[in-house]
Amino acid sequence: MRHIKHACILLTVTIIYFSAIYGLSISFAQLESTDDFRITQILRNDNDLSIVAFTLYGSFENEDVINVYSNDVFIKAKAINTPELIGTKEITIDNISIDVFQTGDNLVVARLERSGTEVQRTSAFRLTIQEPPEAPTITALVNKEKNLIGLGIDGIFEENDIVRVFLNGVEIRAKTIMSTDANEKVIQITGIPIDTLPIGENFFTASIRRGEHESKQSKKSDPVIIKDIEEEKKEKERANLLQCANYTEPQKILAKYIDAYEGFGNALAIKNGVLAIGTRGEKVHIHTKNKDNTAWTNSAVLHEQNFQQSGLATKSIAIQDQRTVLVGDSNSGHIAKSAGAVRIYRQVAGVWTAHTTIAPTDLEPYESFGASIALDEQLLAIGATGQDNSGTVYIYSHSAGQWKNPFRVVPKDTAPNQEFGHSIAASNGNVAIGAPGDGIGKNGAVYVYTKSSGTWLMEKIVQQNQRLNARFGNTVFLFDNILFISAMRDDQGKDTRNRGVVYVYAKQNGTWQIMQKLKPEENDTTGEFGAAIARSGNMLAIGAPKSNLGEKRSGAVYLYKQTHKRGQWSFEKSVAPTVLRNGDRFGASIAFNGLDLLVGAYGNDGQEKNIGAVYDYAGKIVACISETDNQENGVAQEKTKQSEADLLQALKQQKEVLGKVAANASSIANQLGKHIQGVYDGIIKKEESIVIYDEEKVLANAQRRAAERRGIIAPGLPDEVTAQRVDSIEKVPTKPTKETVRSRESVIQETENTIGTVVPISNKNLRLGDVDEDIYRLQVFLNNSGYRIATKGDGSPGNETSVFNEATDRALRWFQLVEGVPVTGVLDKKTRDVILTHITTFR
Repeated sequence: MRHIKHACILLTVTIIYFSAIYGLSISFAQLESTDDFRITQILRNDNDLSIVAFTLYGSFENEDVINVYSNDVFIKAKAINTPELIGTKEITIDNISIDVFQTGDNLVVARLERSGTEVQRTSAFRLTIQEPPEAPTITALVNKEKNLIGLGIDGIFEENDIVRVFLNGVEIRAKTIMSTDANEKVIQITGIPIDTLPIGENFFTASIRRGEHESKQSKKSDPVIIKDIEEEKKEKERANLLQCANYTEPQKILAKYIDAYEGFGNALAIKNGVLAIGTRGEKVHIHTKNKDNTAWTNSAVLHEQNFQQSGLATKSIAIQDQRTVLVGDSNSGHIAKSAGAVRIYRQVAGVWTAHTTIAPTDLEPYESFGASIALDEQLLAIGATGQDNSGTVYIYSHSAGQWKNPFRVVPKDTAPNQEFGHSIAASNGNVAIGAPGDGIGKNGAVYVYTKSSGTWLMEKIVQQNQRLNARFGNTVFLFDNILFISAMRDDQGKDTRNRGVVYVYAKQNGTWQIMQKLKPEENDTTGEFGAAIARSGNMLAIGAPKSNLGEKRSGAVYLYKQTHKRGQWSFEKSVAPTVLRNGDRFGASIAFNGLDLLVGAYGNDGQEKNIGAVYDYAGKIVACISETDNQENGVAQEKTKQSEADLLQALKQQKEVLGKVAANASSIANQLGKHIQGVYDGIIKKEESIVIYDEEKVLANAQRRAAERRGIIAPGLPDEVTAQRVDSIEKVPTKPTKETVRSRESVIQETENTIGTVVPISNKNLRLGDVDEDIYRLQVFLNNSGYRIATKGDGSPGNETSVFNEATDRALRWFQLVEGVPVTGVLDKKTRDVILTHITTFR
């Protein structure tokens, strides 16, 4: 590149590569120049054209400060205070957002301060900024039958534009717009195999590059969820055990702190080994399995004075993950009297504490926000049954660790006392909302919303020929594309009162069609069948809390099995503890997960009246294979019976095997690391001369092959590995040793002196191309845990940056592989959890 030293000559700079990151230069003109201190280059990040870097030439001393101005407005500063910078001639100031410059001409000047006094300034450079293309929008369409994903990119295109497509922030496709496509509003990119997506949530984004300018990336597409095949396999195995399960007398779970009229068991939620039990008061109880995995033990009682209400309050509960529980209280006065709220609790270092509260600021008294909650992957739906005297549902999306951007759902045919949002269920992008007070006769209705191409489409479901006040939609339960709706007070027969019925719907040809109607036993005439519904595998549990099958109106739970041939549900048996009494309300709530069947009885009388109880059927299951199942599967074998003791013994043996596998995990990881390191050590000499390979790429390729063999990632092409020949062994660069790497404590101390105490990584998902202060902390952690970012320069110990570059990506993937975390290259929740287990000296 040539430098022009005249004030009136405009120079257009061509492509320059800098530090393997900054690639595409931008148009600028040098108005004047000085030899002592000058701007030599203005560079753009080739992967992200929204970032600018400046290279300056000069003579610098310790504690010097360089300030950069554009049109006399301060935009960036850099202190010369590290050994690598002191005494150098070329200094780079990077990670400057293009947004800080104005459209058109910008005169850029750098000023050098020494001991607080300006001693030099550069001549001005003219930086011309043009408007980038408008950001497109992107829609992902999944074809499970063909195992492919198609993308629709909506934008304003010109000929020779390049449409770039990113998966989880990493570019995967690029398409050049030809003249025939330039007038199209939507560009199609098809044929992306589903198998190439990592397990978990995946997002697509897109941008438009036009010459040297690129639009901002589009908003993320709706998430594409890839389920763990092994986990699905385990779920099917559990479902096989449930196929003909027999339930014996359950264990009884009581509240840790006894309160009269507490209503313990009024609501239940179970997920990932965490059981949340709601009450009709101000408390929620958290239980986890004991060490033997045989019983639930209380681990916390969530109690907020701000949420304290009368004994008539009803809790709604959802579990987001092992450390996050959402509790809805429709009577909360957080915003206004009985306006309602949802409190998010999180477990940190074994202690559950209130984290945040969700409550729209425009709530008014008695709107009952939080009366119902449904949680499905990246979607959270919350009902406010009292809003506008008819009801509303707020649908939130998950972004950067928070629930944001609520979408307010109100049916077009609103009516007073409709109770829209009394019940909610969500699954696979569908949201079913019950309105049991809908209609002239208050028979009820269910509204099902499905998001398509960014728009919510609605279908209303009603049932004809029901009695008045049948409360169709009192409970809704959605599992994949099967929808269960209860009409809890529909009699469906003579001499009955509030008997109840559950309707089963399936989605066919784009609409919900009724498939089956489930009813309680003939002599159960007052049970309110359908008050609670839960499903696990091929077993279905329906609660009837006022069932008179046993003690008068004490409650029962009906169990159904899904048949193989028609997908219909057949009645198996009804269950209820032998010790129930009138008014116990057994079956008012149900949590069903794998082999855990838990039933709430909030009216149960213990030491105090209506204290409540939860009954646990886990561990009380006897598995068998019926003759019918044998015939349907074409298996000719005798009917077998296995006792409870035999099953428990088999489970114990499986537990011992898993324990041994876990004990060997650490040594396996160490062996794998040594094996991969040997790949580099073994390729050092070839023929008569010495060959030096790119160590980082060799290790990255070895890591990838190991991950492919273990099934962590899909097969892919290795990176090209370049080689350099040298004349003698003395010229082979040595790898860093323990003596040349500073201790973990010294790095921590230095970091604390400059930016404060190093804290664990936050809850942000960070990936290649991101710029964030947490990336600095990630690099510090990796460098001091043996996963080196770089041996010198940016990212090396003491020179950690806030840029998530390719070197950081490689080091993080290496960490994920060795630690047994899915190798995604993304600092996600699973990786953060593993990092926390390593941090001992970070405060």
